[in-house]
Amino acid sequence: MEKQFWLKKWENPSPGFHQLSTHPFLEKHWKSFTKSKGKVFIPLCGKSLDIKFIMEQGHEVIGIDLSESAVLAFFEEHEIPYQVEENLRLKKIFGKGITLYVGDLFHLSASELEDVEYVYDRASLVALPFEIRNSYIKFMLRYLKEASIFLITFQFDNVEVGPPFSIDKKMVENYFTPHFRIDEIDTKKSDDMDNIELHRGLISYVQENVFNLKPA
Repeated sequence: MEKQFWLKKWENPSPGFHQLSTHPFLEKHWKSFTKSKGKVFIPLCGKSLDIKFIMEQGHEVIGIDLSESAVLAFFEEHEIPYQVEENLRLKKIFGKGITLYVGDLFHLSASELEDVEYVYDRASLVALPFEIRNSYIKFMLRYLKEASIFLITFQFDNVEVGPPFSIDKKMVENYFTPHFRIDEIDTKKSDDMDNIELHRGLISYVQENVFNLKPA
């Protein structure tokens, strides 16, 4: 999957995958998931309203996205003053309590992820095809194996379609065991296809699952 695929999606100011509200699982479970006000990393963050929710809980946020327009839109839509720094790898856009990088996730280094205690993955694992997904898992285990991960996935009955791709509990276990203890803490299933926009006509149900991954 080419980077241009996602950049083209963001040419639309409101792409289909951008949700206009905070994720209900995040609102329901975040406080019980976190034991401190530690730093949170959000991969493939876009301009998600979830970023603002997490900031409002007292956390410093580090994020990254390919789309500069999405990152800038987050700061501007929430009226957060920001500065911009550029280097050979990434563009850094930052304000009080938040730093969002523009560029390739795999160009992040240990220094940019220093002291991260939590990862919020709502849109990364499910967005990546198999080959890139394996690189993402290796990246997580290399740089974030001491962090706790709040992971939201989709599950449905057609593994060929995506993104987003179907990621069930067994796949999560295969990816992260034995490095993390994995608890599935909530799930929501719908087979009312009149209300499902995701992969319309190609799946018969969609289920969202939320997992807490704690370092083993």
